Amino acid sequence: MTLGFEASNLRPGIYTANLILTSPSPLVLEPPVRVPVTFVVGDGLLVRPTSLAFIDTNCAAGAAQTQTLRVEASAGSTFSVSLLNAAAQVEAEAPVGTVAIAGTNAVGELVWPSSVVWLSATSPTNVLPEDVLLEAIVPEGVTAVYASAKVAAIVNEQSIVRSVPITLLCATAQIRLPVIVR
Repeated sequence: MTLGFEASNLRPGIYTANLILTSPSPLVLEPPVRVPVTFVVGDGLLVRPTSLAFIDTNCAAGAAQTQTLRVEASAGSTFSVSLLNAAAQVEAEAPVGTVAIAGTNAVGELVWPSSVVWLSATSPTNVLPEDVLLEAIVPEGVTAVYASAKVAAIVNEQSIVRSVPITLLCATAQIRLPVIVR
């Protein structure tokens, strides 16, 4: 059984309910079972997906792939994005507050700062909700690489930071071994 919550139309607060489980089976003793549930809704930041992988089997220098990261919070809030090395402490290298925008590209999109040579990020605006386009480019002279980084998304007004792990895998030959399960 999966239990999900939808908070997009709820105001911040604490919501409680009881989940009541019943069964028509005579093997279940003492039905119904009552499970208390608490759901806390606060100002927040949602970043989807929660991780990204760029996989390239060609490994041609300069080969590029793009993926979209959705950043959502209170409508009208502003956000910042920083691309960091995987080992970086998000709070130390992406301080809460406004991160300086690296500039704009030829079509007027915001270009976000990156300390990762193979990863870049752009977005049309810095007003939420918004999509951030991530682009991974295979570095020159590489025939195989496994690299990792992270994206730090920050809601400027609320001082909330979310980190999303990013992986780049470039392998010209892949060997697949059978999986043996006992």
